[in-house]
Order: sequence, then C-alpha cells, then structure tokens
Amino acid sequence: FSVETALAVGFGVLTPRGAWSAFFTAGFVISGAAILVNFLSGVVADLLEDAAEKRPWAPSASGRWSLIFSLLPLLCWWLVGTAFGRVHEGWGWSRAVLFAISATSTVGIQGLDSKDELSLLFCAIYLLVGVPLYASVLARVSLLVADELVKRRQKEIRQRAIQAMDGCDDECRLDVFSMYDTDQDGRINKQEMPELLRFLCATRQLEITDADLEFLIREWDEDKTETITQQEFLAGLRQWQATESEQGGR
Repeated sequence: FSVETALAVGFGVLTPRGAWSAFFTAGFVISGAAILVNFLSGVVADLLEDAAEKRPWAPSASGRWSLIFSLLPLLCWWLVGTAFGRVHEGWGWSRAVLFAISATSTVGIQGLDSKDELSLLFCAIYLLVGVPLYASVLARVSLLVADELVKRRQKEIRQRAIQAMDGCDDECRLDVFSMYDTDQDGRINKQEMPELLRFLCATRQLEITDADLEFLIREWDEDKTETITQQEFLAGLRQWQATESEQGGR
C-alpha cells in the first residue's frame, strides 16, 4: 500500500475504507509522490549515466543508437513485468503487457488479480524500480530528441551562412561585419548578433533564440569575451566552410 500510494500508481487493489483513511491517503499521495519519485528518479538517472560512461562498446555517434541504448533498460524491465503477468498471474500477452507498462507509467490500469504475499512483494519492487526508471528514460529520450532538433537548426544556420557568403572574399566579409557592428568598436556584441544571424541566414523573419547566440559564441568567440572580432568572424566562416565540406564528403 505504501509503495503503490506514494508512487501514485492507483491500481485500486488496496483502497482506504474510512473517511479519515481517505484524507490520509490523499495527503500521503501528494507528499509521497513528490519525495519518492524525485529521489528514486535521481538514483536511477545516476545509475544510467554511470552505465553509459562505462560502456566500452557503445558507439560515439548520437542519434538512433543513443535512443536505443536509452530505451533498453526500460524495455528489459517491461519484459520482467510481462513475464510475471504471464507466468504467475496467468494472463494473456495483451493483459501482461498492459500491466507492465501501466504500472511503470503510474497509470495503474491493470492491477493484480492475486493477493498473495509473493505477488504484492513483487509488485512493490517492480514499482520502486520501474516508476523512476520510466521517468528517467522518458527524460533522457526527450533530451535526445531536443538535442537532435538543436543540432539540425545549428546545421541549417551554418549552411545558410555559407551560402550567404559564397563568392564573397575577406574584404567583402569585413564589409558585412562593419555593417552590423553598429557602434564600430571592431566587435559584434550580443545585441548586434541577432541582426547578423538574420542576414547570414538570409531571412529577416528568423526568430533568434538564446541557444542560437550561444552556438555562435561557442563556435566563433576564441578569446571568450562573448563578442566576435573581425578576425574571429573570418576564421569562423572558414571553419564552417571546412566543416560542411568535410561532412559533405562523407
């Protein structure tokens, strides 16, 4: 009961009977879910991170493989829950899979039929591991998807900048730099960068985000002043051209 309630799974197998029990259970759910899930999610996330760092056979490239490696622990745990449903509870495949997934996601649609000690003990352990594992894996997958979207946007910015400067020599590029160096101090600061990026991306309607500015600074700001000098501007464009040429040749 403590595990099921604290994790807000709500199978409905163990339910409060009296009015005060209902109030206590409601408070226990509110406090227990926040404390227990946050704690266990942090523990599981650390374990997954350590496992990822110790995998000598994992490919260095992100993307599809990273997604598979992130999902693998959760898929294995779902197999454990499905096997329990099939062997111990005697369910069909669909009901066993429903139990395995709904339990870890705290939906709790499919509860246990049996009430013996072994079933309840297994369910408690399955929830204690499965719920934080589900939350951690879901967070990691979300980060991977977001990271992939950011990389695509950065690649698009790089390609558009190269196309905008195609056929433009260093003197021409310095004229562009001077055009957006509004205070003429020889540096493009953060206030001037959005307009420069819009020009390089060949669109005035592009919404420049903080992540875009951080990307530009990270790529071009060699002296770590969060501004871009003329030489950094020229060197950064050359670096982007070399990067795109290298990736295009693969």
